[in-house]
Amino acid sequence: MKNLSREFVGRTIRALLFIGLVVILCTAVSSAGLFLASRFGLTRSREQVPLTALSIEGEGSVELPQRGKMVEGEGWRLRNSRDIYTLTLDNAMIGDGSGQPAISISGDLIMELKKDSGNWISSYGNGIQIESGTLVIRGSGSLKIDAGGAAIAGSSMESPLPACRIEDGELEIIGYDFGITGVELELAGGTGIIEAKSETGTGICAGRLLAEPSLGSFTIRGNAGAVLLASPQPGTPGISIPDQVRILPQSAGIKTWGTARIKGLPGSSPDLLYNVKTIVSQDGVTNHPGAGDTYVGEPEITLIGK
Repeated sequence: MKNLSREFVGRTIRALLFIGLVVILCTAVSSAGLFLASRFGLTRSREQVPLTALSIEGEGSVELPQRGKMVEGEGWRLRNSRDIYTLTLDNAMIGDGSGQPAISISGDLIMELKKDSGNWISSYGNGIQIESGTLVIRGSGSLKIDAGGAAIAGSSMESPLPACRIEDGELEIIGYDFGITGVELELAGGTGIIEAKSETGTGICAGRLLAEPSLGSFTIRGNAGAVLLASPQPGTPGISIPDQVRILPQSAGIKTWGTARIKGLPGSSPDLLYNVKTIVSQDGVTNHPGAGDTYVGEPEITLIGK
C-alpha cells in the first residue's frame, strides 16, 4: 500500500512538473512571437496590400522579381521573399531633377538602409510617393530626402490613407511644402529631423500619428506648425503619444481645434472641411492672433523615446 501511494505521488509530481514546463514554454513562445510581431509591424490591423508597381527615377518602372529572386540597380536591390518585397539601399543616389517623384510605390514595401551606408533621394517634386499600402523604413544606415514638394507623400488626405512606418535609421526628411504628408505615420524607432522649409510649410501633416516608446529622437519643424493631424469631416484625426515618449518643449501638448480649410494639401479640394488636431504650447496659442477660429501648431517639437 505504501509503495502504491509513493508511486501515485511520484506520478502526480511528474505530471505537475510537465504541465508547469509546458506552461513556461508556451509563455516564452507567445512572448517571443509578440515581440517579433511588434518589431516587424505585424500586430497592426492594417490589411496587406500586394506590391504592384515600383518606379525609381533614372531607372523607370522596376520589374518586380518572382519569389526568391532579386533585381538590382545602382545602389539598390529589390528582393522578393514570399511576396514580401524589400528594397535595400546601399549608398544609393536617386533622383535626376525631373520634378517627378524620385520613388513611387503602389503596395507594401520595406525600405532597408544597409548598415553604414549613406543614401540620398532628391526631387523637385515629391521625394517618395506612396500611392497605396505601407512603406516601412528600417536599417542602421542613413537616408536624406530633399524634395521641392513633400519628402514623403500620399496622394491625398482623404481616406483610406497609405501608411509610413519608421523603425530605424538616421534620417533627414526635408521637403519644401511638407516633410511627410497624406499618410498614417508611425514613429517606432530611428533618429533625425522631419522638416518643411517654406513659410507656409508643415513638418508632418497626417491623418494619424503614432509614436512608440522605442522611438529614438525626432525633431519636427514647420513654419506653419510642426505637426498637423487632419481628417475630412466627419472623420476624426488620430494621435497617440504615450507617457514614455517626451515632447519638447515641455509645455507643448495635443490640442483639438474646430473645423478648418487647409490650403495646399495634395489631391484635396481647397473647399473641403477638416477636423484638426495639433501639438502646441499655451504660449503658441496665446501669441497667435485669431487662434480661436483657426488652428495653430508649435513650429518645432522634439519627440524622444525612452
